[in-house]
Amino acid sequence: MTHHFKRLLNHLFEFQPIKEYSSELEMYKAMADGRNDGLLDIPGDSMDDLVKWYNSSRFGGHPWEICRGGNTTHINLGLLCENDRWFTFLEGNSSSRMLETARMALAFYKAKMPFRWLGYKDVQLKMLGQDNIGFIPSFHSLHRANQLFDSNNKVFDCFYLHDLGKIRRTTESLITFLPLEPLYPKRS
Repeated sequence: MTHHFKRLLNHLFEFQPIKEYSSELEMYKAMADGRNDGLLDIPGDSMDDLVKWYNSSRFGGHPWEICRGGNTTHINLGLLCENDRWFTFLEGNSSSRMLETARMALAFYKAKMPFRWLGYKDVQLKMLGQDNIGFIPSFHSLHRANQLFDSNNKVFDCFYLHDLGKIRRTTESLITFLPLEPLYPKRS
């Protein structure tokens, strides 16, 4: 594992409230899902080996996943290369991981470590309550239901209308329903 990546993980100790880890490597192994695609095998001081690994055809691994979750609920911390310049990225924008990701971002900020928070604008909208909630039919799965909405609508989370329970009557005036496209029988 590269020294740079270990240094990044070290700053995450500050946010980690659950357990103390003896090393960055122990923390990564405990929190990630184990599919590191050879990231742990890169010698710590070899930029050439990192570049070779980064540009290799890897498949199926999750080397940047530092907090395991589902396919939309994990947190990534990794390196990207653009125009021969490397930068660190942080990504974990699901509502269930938003607070953890924000704590990590603050830890990097306090340590004056440059990074890019991918999708931070969406998290900002959610934290300020400026996003929209999508209501979907109860026969549809909530998993990735936000993808049913145009991205301009800024819908990140979805619910069923009946989930509102007792507050439904008082909140229905706040709900804007999108127009439905009419369904027509298929002509034969």
